Amino acid sequence: MKGIIGEFFEYMKEHFSKEELYMEQIGYPRLEEHSKIHKDIINSMSNLIRTTKNINEMKENLVVIAEKWLLEHILQNDVKIEEWRRLKVLNLQKDPKKDEIKYKYVCGCQNKIHNISKTVHDRILQGKKYSCTICNQLIKIKDWQS
Repeated sequence: MKGIIGEFFEYMKEHFSKEELYMEQIGYPRLEEHSKIHKDIINSMSNLIRTTKNINEMKENLVVIAEKWLLEHILQNDVKIEEWRRLKVLNLQKDPKKDEIKYKYVCGCQNKIHNISKTVHDRILQGKKYSCTICNQLIKIKDWQS
C-alpha cells in the first residue's frame, strides 16, 4: 500500500509541476495562488506518508486528500485556468468587479481598444452600429490574432 501511495505522490508532484509550467507559459495571473494550493496538497500527502501508523488510517486519510485534490482542486481551481486561457485566446476579458466578459473592439484610433459588454456586443451582432466618440468611426471586433 505504501508503494502505491508513494507512486501516486510522485505522480502528483510531477503533475503539479507540469501544470505550473503550463500556467506560466500562458501567463495565468493566479499562478502564485494556485501553486500555494499545490504545495498544501503535497504537504498533506507527505504528512500522510510520514505519520500514518496503520493501513486503515492511511486509507481514511488518503480518501480525504484525494477528495480535496480531485473534487475541490480540479473542479474549483483548475477549471479557472482553462476559462482564463479560453478568454485570452478569444481575445476577451473578464471584468473582475462585475464577473462579466468584455469583448475587445477597435476603431480608427491607433492602439485604442474598446472593452464592450456582452449586451452591446450582442446588439452589434444584431446590426446596431456604434461609433468611437474620438474618431467617429464604427467600432469592429478586434481580430484575436492581432
